[in-house]
Amino acid sequence: MKKASQPKGKTLVFKRRALLAAAGTLTLAGILKMIARCDDNPKPEKYGDWYRKNLAGAKGPNFDDYGRVRQAHTPEPGETALLEQQIEQRLGRKPKIFSRKYEKAVRTVTLGIQPAVLAEYVQRSTAATQEFFAYAGIPDRAPEITLELLTAETKMKPPSDDRIAMYSAWQVYDCVIGRYKIEVGGQVLDADSFAGKGMPSGLIKNNCTFDYKDDGIVFRSENNMPVLLTVGNGAPEAYTSPPAEALHFAIRRVRYQGIIDDINSWWKSSGRPPQLPGHIIDKTGQECLRREEGVVHALLDEFVEKRKDELGFTEHELRSYLEHTSRPEYAYVLPVREKVRKLGPEKVMRIYLENHRELFK
Repeated sequence: MKKASQPKGKTLVFKRRALLAAAGTLTLAGILKMIARCDDNPKPEKYGDWYRKNLAGAKGPNFDDYGRVRQAHTPEPGETALLEQQIEQRLGRKPKIFSRKYEKAVRTVTLGIQPAVLAEYVQRSTAATQEFFAYAGIPDRAPEITLELLTAETKMKPPSDDRIAMYSAWQVYDCVIGRYKIEVGGQVLDADSFAGKGMPSGLIKNNCTFDYKDDGIVFRSENNMPVLLTVGNGAPEAYTSPPAEALHFAIRRVRYQGIIDDINSWWKSSGRPPQLPGHIIDKTGQECLRREEGVVHALLDEFVEKRKDELGFTEHELRSYLEHTSRPEYAYVLPVREKVRKLGPEKVMRIYLENHRELFK
């Protein structure tokens, strides 16, 4: 069987948090000691409150086109007006523009936080990931991760089989940038503005390759790139992104095997044609990715919604976060979530790992 094209795929262990319990007799002295200990170790701030105080507005410097070649762009009329409005608002008047140039680009707004806040961000991501993997019944499957701030100078590290690197930014925009020469105070100066949509957290790149044999395809290798985390999309997404991407990484081989089984099934039922159509590979890869998204986010959405008050998320934040279920790639989230409620998270996870098609009948 000849290869026509290849499918595309999608792609923490932090130290476990130890909980220490202190025992004492119910005497006045014992009670006073317990109160003193509580005063010395106040209850941690809820994630939502901590996020709004430390991450929500923590925009650092920005840079363009990380790992991508810049492309010239012809803007739509609405884009032109929006871009020039930004220049106007900054100057407080309509500028005289001598030249205009537009480009498609990726603009990264870095996460501008101090080392102490970064350390707590890592610790909170650690706790969220470990608690979520325990909730799903697979505490020992959590991959080891490193977490760093993404800057223009960052040299990303490739992951190994059981370890993955995560890099945090405040936001990454797929955008149009307008670059202008304008008159300010009798001088000609450079100015730019941008308009675009923020990108969700997720793997920069993850795919697998196959070998083509007489009896079908078999797995050959995988190519995993680091995870990009964006924290500017609200507290729930900042909280859920590390455990979500960790689970995607931990269970990715179920998706690979699903692709192999589905393609081989189609190939055999189609009379074993000598060439495998590219659209079959793409369609199968997308379907298997939807299944994986369904399991990851069904478990995570249930996990988060049950802990909404404990985590300090507002109703508005939670509703905005759950809107992702309306997107086509998350078509299986709500049906699988019903099974999580009926069967429990551990059983749903076990079914997916042992025979994932059972969840999608």
